[in-house]
Amino acid sequence: EGVVWDVTYIKRIAQYFNEDGNLEELAENWKKGKPSSEQAKQGIEWLLDSGFNDKSKEDALADVIVGLLGSRAISWQHLTEALTPSLEGLEEMRKDVPHCDGFFHALMAKLLTRYGRDFNMAILKPLQTDEGPNEFVWKLYVGAFKKLKPGVAAKCMEHTELAQALCKAKKCENAALRRALQQEGAL
Repeated sequence: EGVVWDVTYIKRIAQYFNEDGNLEELAENWKKGKPSSEQAKQGIEWLLDSGFNDKSKEDALADVIVGLLGSRAISWQHLTEALTPSLEGLEEMRKDVPHCDGFFHALMAKLLTRYGRDFNMAILKPLQTDEGPNEFVWKLYVGAFKKLKPGVAAKCMEHTELAQALCKAKKCENAALRRALQQEGAL
């Protein structure tokens, strides 16, 4: 059975997954399209685009992406390549789509919950700048942490690279990071 790899197909398999939660079927349907690496990236971009633009689908599409990653239908590299342009333009996108950061919060929280210390920081590279503090990036991280269960948030602080990225965005020392997150109601 031939599959046309297009936005309609990707949205359909995402919808099926959100209705029945069948991860095996999601991965199978994704692989059925036999996407090249470029097509896989494009498929993720379509999911990301919907997630950033449609507030009602934030959690559902974040679940799809985490499901695809967890079932190895896509790789961290695919996700990084697809997400980079969105993250680079996120602050600008907020002017037109004020809720777009909500999808970032949902996706980050679900990835951190699923992967913990194995979370791949490469996907956040576009947010890491040498000059700091960066209030926008700090608020992105805080929003993601607020969606985490308290035990998970504390565990995420053990991820050295993530803690460093948070410190850089807040321009604080590691010792002050926990307090800064607590003041934001994120820990």
